[in-house]
Amino acid sequence: MSVCPNCLANNSIKKVYRDGSVFKACEYCNTIVEETTEREPTVREENEVQNDEQKEKSSGKAFAVGIGLMILLFIIEFIIKI
Repeated sequence: MSVCPNCLANNSIKKVYRDGSVFKACEYCNTIVEETTEREPTVREENEVQNDEQKEKSSGKAFAVGIGLMILLFIIEFIIKI
């Protein structure tokens, strides 16, 4: 049973994999604690780290495309008004 050190909620801790590190995050109060155990990551953990990195990269690209489309629409509207 995992207990959050901040809000004392039971079973609210999730493992989050970012930049090759493992963090424990509470679902309720968003307290984040870095896991400091010295051990080799499992294949599953390595895959989750890679998946998280791919999601971050793809979300950044989607954001850039969205901003680009907004700028393009602004330019088109400006040209139409002229």
